[in-house]
Amino acid sequence: FKLVQGCGVLWKPSDTAVLAGYRIYQVMKEAGLPDGVVNFIPCEGPVFGDTITASPDLAAINFTGSVA
Repeated sequence: FKLVQGCGVLWKPSDTAVLAGYRIYQVMKEAGLPDGVVNFIPCEGPVFGDTITASPDLAAINFTGSVA
């Protein structure tokens, strides 16, 4: 939804789905998605979470999928 509103998106894929996520990201780029709109950032969850929540520019966090 934020992507449709013109906001930049940080996409941190699940540790178990990095390759599948990267393939989807590649398809979006090949379809013409401009640089900086979706930023694919595979990394450890706690490192990613600590880094983004420290930013005063963070507007929202959306979790999808299982948390188990």
